Amino acid sequence: MTPLIQHSPHGIPLVLSPANGFPPLVYRALLDELTSLNQLQLWLAEHRPLWRNQQLMQPFNWQQLATDLIQQIEQQQLPPVILLGHSLGAVLGLMAARRRPDLFRQLILVDPVFFPAYKSHFLRWLPWRFKRTIPMIKKTLGRPERFADAHSAFKFHRRASAFRNLSDEGLQTYIEHGFEEVDSELQLRFGKSWEAAIYGSLPNVWPDLRQLETPTIAIRAQHSNTLALPQWQRWQRLKPQHQFVEFSGSEHLLPLTEPHRLADYLRPVLSQLVTAASA
Repeated sequence: MTPLIQHSPHGIPLVLSPANGFPPLVYRALLDELTSLNQLQLWLAEHRPLWRNQQLMQPFNWQQLATDLIQQIEQQQLPPVILLGHSLGAVLGLMAARRRPDLFRQLILVDPVFFPAYKSHFLRWLPWRFKRTIPMIKKTLGRPERFADAHSAFKFHRRASAFRNLSDEGLQTYIEHGFEEVDSELQLRFGKSWEAAIYGSLPNVWPDLRQLETPTIAIRAQHSNTLALPQWQRWQRLKPQHQFVEFSGSEHLLPLTEPHRLADYLRPVLSQLVTAASA
């Protein structure tokens, strides 16, 4: 198991749990903004696909990654943490907190992957030969994993629709931390077979959400492709005690495309949490 990575040294622990396909240091612009909060200790969670020599688990489900997150937090023997999760990472935080509420002080879930229950049930029984034809999975499996150099990797991803609103600096950060040198080439750290398997095993989040007891802030991007308006409204009906915030004009990669805007919202929220924890 790869332990949590300590990013800043002192204060109330906050664990960043990133999206599918993204190492946590890709969020560097957001992390730099949050580092200014001196009483916040930042920890970064690398999900199992980023660990060395990890073969894809069969059968695979997201609860296995939630178990990894629980064990990573336990290993550091931290006091209850603030969990800042994005997309996949938000769902893993939800699952982990439902199972081990003692480990979590607060959840901040940014554009989690909440689909109708029938879709997860359908995917559970759909053979992989059919899953691989689903557009998102097909596109993922068709991506190259190796590039001759950083310039080639940057040029390819600059044309990709998923990164269209990411600044050049943000994309360069993705290339820097999303790839590693292997045999004089750059290879994707988060393998596409893992990424596709995660897309192909979307969980039914609603039972976990119903049982969740940890205080939670829910953040949705207005143009989200993972948290549609009906699911957002259902969440609000199920958990009216949660805090709900929608970022107008934003998309799913909000923490990467608009890190300063998200940080401006998070700073006073986190300052309040730090003050309450220190009282």
